[in-house]
Amino acid sequence: MAKMNVWMSVSDLMTGLMVIFLFVSIAYMHQAHKLIEEGTQQFTEYVDTKQKLYEELHEEFKEQVGNDILAINNDLSIRFAEAETLFEEGKYDVSEHFETTLENIIPSYMNLLLHDSLRIYIKEVRIEGHTDTLPFRIGSDPYLSNLELSQKRAYEVVKCIRKICANSKFNKQDREQIEDWLTAVGYSYTNALDGDGNFASESGKPINNDLSKRVEIRIITDDYRVIKAIVKE
Repeated sequence: MAKMNVWMSVSDLMTGLMVIFLFVSIAYMHQAHKLIEEGTQQFTEYVDTKQKLYEELHEEFKEQVGNDILAINNDLSIRFAEAETLFEEGKYDVSEHFETTLENIIPSYMNLLLHDSLRIYIKEVRIEGHTDTLPFRIGSDPYLSNLELSQKRAYEVVKCIRKICANSKFNKQDREQIEDWLTAVGYSYTNALDGDGNFASESGKPINNDLSKRVEIRIITDDYRVIKAIVKE
């Protein structure tokens, strides 16, 4: 009889532990579900914010986009479409026409980035120089010579943007933020375009050298930071 009581006590203990484990599991599942919902909401808000910025850019610069002065892509990059008016052939000094275009666009563009809720996710405002496949130095390696040219062009555009921002009504904190964002990168003809304005390497279509010569301003958002925060939770 004593042995029976012992086994009944062990059985009661196991039953109690199972009940406790069940409640712990339910509580954990509820918390996990809550975190998933919060992460999904955070990611959705992030995507919606990027879409909102895209729409704001189109609305702000609709006249310039309509006149083919620039193009705004889905990835939030701005492409200056009139290649022949940006720089002289084989040169990297910003033309007066291009400088005027930047003066009309940059203050409003930076204001959108500074005052939009996407600001905390912006990692870089990258100025990209792109060339055609023709070497700008006779007898030189086409890729390397154009890499040098595209880098110098991107650098000169950054200098121009910094000057514009310094002369605009940005406060000290905003100017410092813009300086932290700005980077200059030359791509040579790595991202050459086809006749439709798409990457020739992706479309498989012939390269259009006229369209490939361009400058782009690309917003690099810290997507990794957003995803990491969600996963961590």
